[in-house]
Amino acid sequence: MNKWKIAFWSCFVSLLGLIIIGIYNFTDQSTSLMYMEEGYQSTETDLLDIVELINKTDLSKKQILNVLKEHQIHEHGEFEKDTILLSRMQLIFKGEKLYKIRDLWK
Repeated sequence: MNKWKIAFWSCFVSLLGLIIIGIYNFTDQSTSLMYMEEGYQSTETDLLDIVELINKTDLSKKQILNVLKEHQIHEHGEFEKDTILLSRMQLIFKGEKLYKIRDLWK
């Protein structure tokens, strides 16, 4: 076999390998970005809910429950316990007052 044929085929196989690796990296990155965007949206939603709760209430459990029940997202939530789950946050009550807001993913 001639040297140019060996060089051609080695370059051709290398090019195909690089194209396959590039396609894999592109799809992997786009998938990762899609999941990150979903996570950011749920965090932003929780943040807006918490801002609204703090601005519209005196942080009592009854008032917070009334505000949350107005939202379509939380209207069927379970509010009987001392902990209320949002998408990524937890509202923890001590007695009838808001005690702590905790991130579920930390």
